[in-house]
Amino acid sequence: MRTLAAPDFETLQTLLPVEIDRYRDDDALQTVTVVTPGDLAREEARRDLARRTGGMLGVPIIAFGDWIRNTVADEIGRRDGRELGEAGLGRLVARLLDESAPRPGRTEPFRGASRTAGLDRAVTRSLQDLRRGGWSARALGVAFRPAPDALRAELLRLLRDLESTLETERLWDRRRRERLAADSLRSRADPPPLIFFGFHDLPPSQREVVAGAAAAGPVTLFVPGPGGAGETAAVSLIEWARDLGS
Repeated sequence: MRTLAAPDFETLQTLLPVEIDRYRDDDALQTVTVVTPGDLAREEARRDLARRTGGMLGVPIIAFGDWIRNTVADEIGRRDGRELGEAGLGRLVARLLDESAPRPGRTEPFRGASRTAGLDRAVTRSLQDLRRGGWSARALGVAFRPAPDALRAELLRLLRDLESTLETERLWDRRRRERLAADSLRSRADPPPLIFFGFHDLPPSQREVVAGAAAAGPVTLFVPGPGGAGETAAVSLIEWARDLGS
């Protein structure tokens, strides 16, 4: 994997068409996919690339989340699964909370908290943070044994229930999609080049995806840094990427 970093974003924008042309030395119509962190970055990359080049054929520019969905859509369908968006995940967590109502001999850690959408959102966000941070219920239970308090013990139990429900009901949230994408990309034969453009940092789950893509085919990572407010994150990402590419 190649890593290109510059402290100012304009330098990276200048280098993007150069890198695309490098991948097209032997085939002027080679597809080169550019993946951006989000929708705003995607639109900016599209406008700037068009302004600099007058337009390039075969260069789809897509936000990371949409690229993941496209990557795994066929496999999820083959497994008779369904994608679970943010709203659907919130409803699932609310259901799990309802199913965990107090029963004889069991303490209710949320006693005194109103069972409102606010509580549902707070629990959903906490579970998302754990999953996006790379934690499984098993790993969390080992790392924090015993649980520091009743509230975090309940979060661990809910994380176990969430993982089990996702499996049994064949539901795919963002974290499961990213894990499937990492495995799928790693097994592809001769994939077209990928450029990850404008990422200051990547959480562990997304680093797995990039590593999977780099294991199978050509990947370039454009990092706006080090320098400025995001210097620490950028340095971490650059070091990880260069270790991966070495």
